[in-house]
Amino acid sequence: PVRKVLDSFKKKLERVMELKRLGALTREDMTEIAAKELGLAGPDPKKLKHIAEIAEKIKKAKSHSERSRAELELAEALQIYKGVGKMDVASSILTANILSGYTTQQANLLGNTLNSIAQLATTAATNPTNLPALMKGFLHGLPEGGRQAAAILKTGVGTRDFQDKTGGAGSILNTVDFARDFGVPEPVGKVATVAMARLPEKVFRFMKAADAVFYYPAREAYQRPVATKLLEGDFKGAELSAKVDELLHTTPQAFLRAKRQAESEGYQGVEVGRRISDIIEGQRAETTEGAQAVKEGERFAAETTFQNEPEGLAGVAYHALKYAVEEGRLAGIPVLKPWAMFLKTPANVFNTITNYTPMGVARAKVGMRGAGFRNPERRHFTADEQVRLYVQSIVGTALMGVLVA
Repeated sequence: PVRKVLDSFKKKLERVMELKRLGALTREDMTEIAAKELGLAGPDPKKLKHIAEIAEKIKKAKSHSERSRAELELAEALQIYKGVGKMDVASSILTANILSGYTTQQANLLGNTLNSIAQLATTAATNPTNLPALMKGFLHGLPEGGRQAAAILKTGVGTRDFQDKTGGAGSILNTVDFARDFGVPEPVGKVATVAMARLPEKVFRFMKAADAVFYYPAREAYQRPVATKLLEGDFKGAELSAKVDELLHTTPQAFLRAKRQAESEGYQGVEVGRRISDIIEGQRAETTEGAQAVKEGERFAAETTFQNEPEGLAGVAYHALKYAVEEGRLAGIPVLKPWAMFLKTPANVFNTITNYTPMGVARAKVGMRGAGFRNPERRHFTADEQVRLYVQSIVGTALMGVLVA
């Protein structure tokens, strides 16, 4: 999901830069066309001029950090100028209120903990010789999870979005302004923005930070045995372990090089840690083996933290219900929309639970319907994933048999 967000923004950025090159952002006779092209709420020369000014900052940026901050500024401006509906804000506030309860946060932490243990244990059981690599990767990922969680708590941003569970509700509360967007007079508008948007948004930060704590150790844990398997045909023993370190850029030297690069690019504070992660993740994907390890590790971590797009029949039900609640209206008001944010996690939990039933064996043999609503590609599991599903199915079915007996 995060790659889709980045790709979408990249395309939008390219569109902005092209419109600027053509002069469409500053020509009054092209205001309506430019606004429509960028998906803005309406044609407004001042807004387009501001977008043009940010685009100029991006173009003239002297460092990576300066460009990155300008791109974030552009993303925020486009989000604001796109406009926000009252129902979207109300939905986000409702979601924040529900998530603010300690029982909800407790359930999220417990779910992530139990699923992490189950995923890692069954992965180790599929091939016990993978245990050293699995544990080494997990221990390497723990501090990374801590760094990302700290960055999210402070800035709301990490190397991954982590908003899949709540449909991006936190983003709305981070940009809405009651005075600007709804005409609430000052100082009431400012107070309302802080009390009803900015403070509740911290709830989303906490939940995203909690997911980061589990996501990164799971990702690193799974990437390492995948990389080991890809390289073990050419290397053995200590040399193999060193080559895996080199492929995944997990050596102290690789970290220091990335740190020096981040600092030379102008990053400071928590931004340094985030940029280091970006650099290393990018370097991993430069080789075929590294890209494969990254792909499988990210999927494993997303499933471990219930961040993945629902698949199978649960995915069909998820998309059908999502469409119903988003499009269903009473007197023209999408009264069910607030509940769209609570559909994805139950679908993923359902799939996880049914992996521990005979359904897990069936999935391993024939695969399952992929993510997406219309004409999705069928997901066929890798050999390691198939064995893990067999283990989960056998263990879960046996435990159910003992409990029933």
